Amino acid sequence: MLISPQGDKQIASGSSTTIMASATDSSGFVTAVQFFIDDVLVGEDTEAPYEFAWGQPAPGNYLLKAVATDNLTATGESSLASVTIIENLAAVVEGVSPMDGAVVSSTDTTLEVSLSDFENDELTVTFYGREAPPEPG
Repeated sequence: MLISPQGDKQIASGSSTTIMASATDSSGFVTAVQFFIDDVLVGEDTEAPYEFAWGQPAPGNYLLKAVATDNLTATGESSLASVTIIENLAAVVEGVSPMDGAVVSSTDTTLEVSLSDFENDELTVTFYGREAPPEPG
């Protein structure tokens, strides 16, 4: 299973990226995890934590996956993760709570957002919302 980066991730060009995976085997032990970018083997790790230093990938779209092999040569493959390397990326929104379209029933709701700023710029976050229509009654 790919831990990082997860699917539909945007990463700034010029920054190094570590691909991380977790792997277990209930009837034996994991002997290696191989890392693939666009179906090309780019690295292998034989000890947990399973990682591959991607370096500084060029701008573009990539598909990542990990394949674990156990002591009996059985393999298991992670889901594909789509990663986009973007040139001159200033900031990336990585998480928002509550999610878009969520219906919140409390007047005390905490709004949260996680940002990555690659150029140390001052960032501004604006939240938009609307009041719920009155309940029938």
